[in-house]
Amino acid sequence: MCRRTRTGFTLIELLVVIAIIATLAAILFPVFAQAREKARQTSCLSNEKQIGLALMQYVQDYDETTPQGSAEYTYTWSDGNGNSYSYSYPIPGAGWANELNPYTKNFQIFKCPDDPTAAVAANGQYPAQYPVSYFYNVLASQYGEGLRLAQFNGVSKTILIGEAYGATASLGMPGEFPTGANGNYSPAGDDYTALYANSNYSNGSALFDTGYVGCPGALNPSLYRAPTGRHSGSSNFLMADGHAKWLSRGAVSAGYQQGVPGADAQCYTYTYSWGGQTYTYSYSYMCSATSSSCGATFDYQ
Repeated sequence: MCRRTRTGFTLIELLVVIAIIATLAAILFPVFAQAREKARQTSCLSNEKQIGLALMQYVQDYDETTPQGSAEYTYTWSDGNGNSYSYSYPIPGAGWANELNPYTKNFQIFKCPDDPTAAVAANGQYPAQYPVSYFYNVLASQYGEGLRLAQFNGVSKTILIGEAYGATASLGMPGEFPTGANGNYSPAGDDYTALYANSNYSNGSALFDTGYVGCPGALNPSLYRAPTGRHSGSSNFLMADGHAKWLSRGAVSAGYQQGVPGADAQCYTYTYSWGGQTYTYSYSYMCSATSSSCGATFDYQ
């Protein structure tokens, strides 16, 4: 009597193998996705480190003074008699990337791999605009001039660069050549209530991409892309001494409260009653780096 030799798998065996493969895929795919995200986060951090080197070279060449930005806001008015007037003044910090061009000579380092903002092609009238995934700490720039490093209360803990979304600028052009009356600039802000990325003194299409920091009751949510940052719930930051690192949102404050040194990452809460109702309002002061009543601006704990 001949015995048959089995040359294949039974249906049950195939289903078991498929189930094992599906289980392994369900376990490993998220790990692979996290690994890819970690690689993008590391690439972004490398960009910030290169920007930090450029900033340090700029500071050395300009008597230890931080960039002031090249952006300007022009205010026009008339006197009612047919006479028109205009006055231009700088937008603190905005246009900062343009000042680093002699040191970077590479527009790609201003683009985070996790930032989907696309470049805008030149159209014959205006030059091309490139994504700028980072914003400059507006408090590190005064109106018309930067700050000396010696004026900072805590250089190694003062943040100069944070992450942004939706910002573009004509990098490489003198003054970042704003595109029309409402031209875009490399952005500057305090990661809290102010973000300037446009020649009309607004944020334009730019948003903070760090996630909420500081006092939750006082920040302006409309200036944020999302409550959490683009990298593992937070983002990368570059400090005024040139080093860069990832920081959790809880470790970043919006600066000391004015007149209350040591009150980092907290906020004032004011409660009042009106019409039989009780209202609570939270707020926090942003301080300049030179304020004697404040610690480091926009620092981390």
